Amino acid sequence: MRRLSTVAVLVFGAVLWSVQPAYANLWDWLQEFSGPGPFHDRYFGTDLMFDFCQAPLGRGPLLTDFNVPTEVNSLGQTVPKPVTCLFVDEHNFANEDKDNFGVANVHVDTYEGGVSARVHRAVSLGLGGGLMRINTPGHTAYKGTLVLPRVVIKPALLYGTDAFWSSHPWWYMVIGSVKYYVKLDVVVGNVKGEDFGLKLGDPNFDFRTRHERLASAGFIIDLGNVIAVAKHH
Repeated sequence: MRRLSTVAVLVFGAVLWSVQPAYANLWDWLQEFSGPGPFHDRYFGTDLMFDFCQAPLGRGPLLTDFNVPTEVNSLGQTVPKPVTCLFVDEHNFANEDKDNFGVANVHVDTYEGGVSARVHRAVSLGLGGGLMRINTPGHTAYKGTLVLPRVVIKPALLYGTDAFWSSHPWWYMVIGSVKYYVKLDVVVGNVKGEDFGLKLGDPNFDFRTRHERLASAGFIIDLGNVIAVAKHH
């Protein structure tokens, strides 16, 4: 059963990754708007993704998801309790093409949070919302976002047992800091040409889209886990 669930997660991840075009970067990629894009990670994999569930090793204020309490199910089996976590994400994207949509150097940053549930030791599913900042030379616009959904996979943790990882918590935190995610953002309201710094008379000034849906995916190094280990050693 464990092998089947692992294969299912890997297949699921591969299918989600296939939504990206062939030229997308492996590290953190955001789909193009109906106009400008696509966007790639501005700082090469150092954006932040935190999941806060419970205190590691029962101590300290920093929360993580590895030490999940157990319960006995109707079959008398000891299984992990369902755990609802909070997440906080920051992503920084850029498109430097000077001929893209008539705007040079478009930066898109997202700041989002919400709730997530662990569906496997290595997989969590979340929903939330936040803020998107669209920045071009001389102009900045802010848009609300809905995160529907956010899937995070810790590839290395697909292997091994709960007992093994529970007995090696610091390994868990360090190795689990490498995450692969897929996320769909819905930009609330209208996105217009002037949000990208275009002015009346520019070719794409009349660009307008409503409730734009943007997929993003890629690998992230969660520095929060690494910092937690460093604090305790």
